[in-house]
Amino acid sequence: MTYNEFKIRLKKINQTTRNGVATLPTIIALGVLVLAIGIGISTASLSELFTSEGQSQSQKALSYAEAGAREAMRRIAVNKTYSCVSQNCYSIPFISNGCSSNDACAYISVSSNSGSSVDPKVVTSTGYAGLYARTLRITLEFDASDNGQISSSTWAEITN
Repeated sequence: MTYNEFKIRLKKINQTTRNGVATLPTIIALGVLVLAIGIGISTASLSELFTSEGQSQSQKALSYAEAGAREAMRRIAVNKTYSCVSQNCYSIPFISNGCSSNDACAYISVSSNSGSSVDPKVVTSTGYAGLYARTLRITLEFDASDNGQISSSTWAEITN
């Protein structure tokens, strides 16, 4: 082999080596890009999951508060003088031990007001679902004929 042939062969070997060197950083860069996209999608999915879970728990708390208010209205319908004035006078658990852990519970109080238009009876019901609490205030008026029927009710959610 002559010197010129050796130089030509060495030149071909150097070109082949350089072509392979450029491939490795490209593969690493693509791998990092795919990893970053995967982490971004996972983060967005987890964020959406936590948001929807919070909304679900908040809606449950509102449902528990509404159920508690309806139970108080049932008690009032049976006895229009019914009252339970202390805060959180009675509770309704919706699961076993729901009130001891505030996982699924409603706390209710009923004013001792007469239920007239100037002195309406007020029901306050707070529903708890995990970390979420929602409170409803229902104002009740009885008909003037003194038979104890509820003639009007106004429902409002109390926000802090």
